Amino acid sequence: MNTYRQKGFAMWTRAVFGLLLSALGLIGAQMLDFYVVDVGQGNATLVVAPSGQTMLLDAGRPETADRVLAVMQEAGVKKLDYLVLSHYHDDHMGGVAAIADKVKVGAFMDHGASVESGKSEEWWKTIKGAQYREGMGKAYDAAFAEYVIATQKGRRSVVNPGDAIPLQGVEVLAVCARGKKISSPLKGAGMPNAACADTELRLDDYEEDGQSIGLLFTWGKFRFIQLGDLTWNASYSLFCPANPIGTVDAYVITHHARSYPRETGDMSWSASSCPKAEVHGLRPRVALLSFNRGGTVRKADALAAVRSSPGLEDQWQTELIVQGPEKEYNAPEQFIAKTGGAGDRAAYIKLSVRADGSFTVTNSRNGYTKNYAPRQ
Repeated sequence: MNTYRQKGFAMWTRAVFGLLLSALGLIGAQMLDFYVVDVGQGNATLVVAPSGQTMLLDAGRPETADRVLAVMQEAGVKKLDYLVLSHYHDDHMGGVAAIADKVKVGAFMDHGASVESGKSEEWWKTIKGAQYREGMGKAYDAAFAEYVIATQKGRRSVVNPGDAIPLQGVEVLAVCARGKKISSPLKGAGMPNAACADTELRLDDYEEDGQSIGLLFTWGKFRFIQLGDLTWNASYSLFCPANPIGTVDAYVITHHARSYPRETGDMSWSASSCPKAEVHGLRPRVALLSFNRGGTVRKADALAAVRSSPGLEDQWQTELIVQGPEKEYNAPEQFIAKTGGAGDRAAYIKLSVRADGSFTVTNSRNGYTKNYAPRQ
């Protein structure tokens, strides 16, 4: 090989090697991001996969849809590959129509028929008790109809327990839906759950909450779970007598940490969430609380269960708890995304996960971050 050809080959080799290093650098820099958005009362979690595909899990209320859109814009998200609705309550589905008007949604995914749609006012009176208001059934039917119309802008499909959502590069598994659960334990799970002994059964829930789709996200060693508004007995059925899911790194506290005492009535008591069987079974390292206002929505018992969970390192919140006995369960100020009341500013807690299972949590309000090593 002559000198010129040798030099040319060497330059070509260095260029190819440089490109490979750059590509490997990009792969190493890839992140799985979760944005737990402050929507006041409700849930909305934006997921951006390393592949660039996107998912919105619940959409908050109609009046807070702009907050979700603002966070999407900040995250550079211009379309949604999937919009997954855990269940048909206004604080989860209310923002769907407004969001679908502004951005393209490829697929809408939900649990199918609503168990509350078309019910009589007598049924609503029985279910809601002291919380019943005249015309509640008609208002619900109108809101559900608006959601169904919005789904016509994309494909709509039903999620069953055990279904996988094809978010490219990330395993997304429905562990519960439509009041049912996965039929067999996941790899490495299925051990007897000792916390079941501290969890007594209550009344069954006949509302939408108990129908919630629960999703488990897995990327390498990292695991994130969000169970919608899964209620007490539905959670017990999922996690007892054996835990089919195993442990997780991050956990969005179920049903906004709703935990009514029995003296408020059997229906409210039974619609509570976060039994020890669930929280202690999952053993999250990080718990994320969405909708934090105290007073009318009680949280003390649920937050006590979360705080006592083995292995919990931190609790992060979308809002400060400002009243009621729940105030003592506030996280330190730097872990709270909004401290000044409801407001209109979009706020969120962001989890950025690396391929090795390590992750960083960031507070949008103050930029405070904390790094977490991979689970051993």
